[in-house]
Amino acid sequence: MNGVDDNKLEPSDEYKFKCSICMNNQSLMCHVCKNQDRFVNAFNRKDSDVIVGIVEKYSDYNQKIVEGGKKILEFFGNNAQHMKTFEEMGELQSELARANREGIKNELADVQVMLLQMQMIYQIDHREIIETMIAKISRTLAKIDSLKSGVDRNGCR
Repeated sequence: MNGVDDNKLEPSDEYKFKCSICMNNQSLMCHVCKNQDRFVNAFNRKDSDVIVGIVEKYSDYNQKIVEGGKKILEFFGNNAQHMKTFEEMGELQSELARANREGIKNELADVQVMLLQMQMIYQIDHREIIETMIAKISRTLAKIDSLKSGVDRNGCR
């Protein structure tokens, strides 16, 4: 035993960085000032390899979460978890309608656990999702830029 509680998910020191704003040692996002420099800079450069690398640095988290998701999926089965996904998404929708931050946080976690299981069922790699997200966000940001400049979707002013 290494003296670390295996049930507690904490990033090791090698995954931490010094926040460029408050100089606090943090992982990925500074929890003191909410600075997200590393991720935002990589995203702005559309550097999916850097983004994926940052995400993969949380492999300790990912491994435990994935292993847990697999066990849950194996126990309950594909059909039950497919239906459970709809249930959890409905609960999130209800919390969003109430604007209940704590409820939203809990339901987001539930939905993400279910989405992980959907990735397993449909054999969708996380890298595919990140790359698709980057493409979709980039496309939307380009639309926003064109709308700001007075150019419509057809390229006309």
